[in-house]
Amino acid sequence: MKILLSLLQWTDLRARVAVLMISALAVLSLLESSSRSCLAQSSPLTRVDSTSASNPSNAQGGASGEDADHTLETHRNEFGVWAGGSFGLPSSIPGSRDRSIPALVAVRYGRVLFAGTAAALEYTLDLVPVAVVSGPAGLPEVPPPGSTGRERVYGAGFAPLGFKLFLAPEHRLKPYITASSGAFYFAKQFPVPNSAQFNFLSTGGGGVQFFITPTKAISAEYRIGHLSNANIGKLNPGFNSSVILIGFSIFK
Repeated sequence: MKILLSLLQWTDLRARVAVLMISALAVLSLLESSSRSCLAQSSPLTRVDSTSASNPSNAQGGASGEDADHTLETHRNEFGVWAGGSFGLPSSIPGSRDRSIPALVAVRYGRVLFAGTAAALEYTLDLVPVAVVSGPAGLPEVPPPGSTGRERVYGAGFAPLGFKLFLAPEHRLKPYITASSGAFYFAKQFPVPNSAQFNFLSTGGGGVQFFITPTKAISAEYRIGHLSNANIGKLNPGFNSSVILIGFSIFK
């Protein structure tokens, strides 16, 4: 509930940025859909006729784009890698106390649970061998004004609870929204002394996955997340962060 209330308190500038990103993703999806429809109408090779039936190799070659469009129906296991960080972005949710996540590197396994014409749902599990968090160095729970020293703390974790909802899953360019949650362990207590080395990170966001071949895809994603220790430490000054991620996946 606190996170929901914080989301409603986004500044006008950040809200406009979010709207622009969502609009851009929608325009890209519509352009890709229109382009594919125009090619299908103008090219006789996209129709299954007697010539294609008598020459299976031609039919297979002409259907490579369609195979990419329907990958989630025929290849339901995703194996991927992704990486990213905050890149100096301000927090999307108030209350971050000048803390961020400069770097994340992960490997992913995903399983498509359902694939339809309008939407598809995938379960995801991420192992994160590299997680870097950053914040004011050696400060109490509330940093004093004018503090400039910073420190980076390294850790690792995993997110066993994740879901990705594809929209227009039968297009080669597949927009999606995603959410995940997991546990992380850091080299020292973070974000302040007397907090905890063990933290939880929950995220939500969206992106696009573009299939360069029927089974290989690249992705770009924007997430907002909240990291805290769920009150297992003496102090629990959780913080929020924005991250941009890019990835590569193979579907089998």
